[in-house]
Amino acid sequence: MTASRLAAWLLVLAGCATLVACPIRRPAVPAEYFSFRADLETAIADTTVSVMSGETLMQQRLYGRLPQLSAIVSTDSLIATLEADTVIERLAGPVEATLARALGADGVSGGVRKAFKKRDGQRLAVDGIIVGLGKALRRLGFEPAPDGADD
Repeated sequence: MTASRLAAWLLVLAGCATLVACPIRRPAVPAEYFSFRADLETAIADTTVSVMSGETLMQQRLYGRLPQLSAIVSTDSLIATLEADTVIERLAGPVEATLARALGADGVSGGVRKAFKKRDGQRLAVDGIIVGLGKALRRLGFEPAPDGADD
């Protein structure tokens, strides 16, 4: 065996050893959870557009709070945070009701409902809600004030 063939075999063996030593992380949620999340985004956007329509202050406050809200890891905490802010508290009920409807929909499997109860499922649901709220702001044509405009 030549030195180059030996080196190639050693490289292949090293690659195989790496694959065995580093197992592939299995997703914590079933694949259909991502479809549920997409449906949740759309439902949240549809619902909250009607709540925020004509409410410029609510839109501004929500836009300003989106970075903070996106750091929340559970849907209960997100809803509680919305309820605690007097300007955007009217979003909490519709968000909670939309989430309950989405989970109770006929096409939602038991695997999705089970995954929703876990940390990764909660995080993905919060992300879906935040994206839905952002979509609602875009549909309403909300544009943040330029920096320094409030001075």
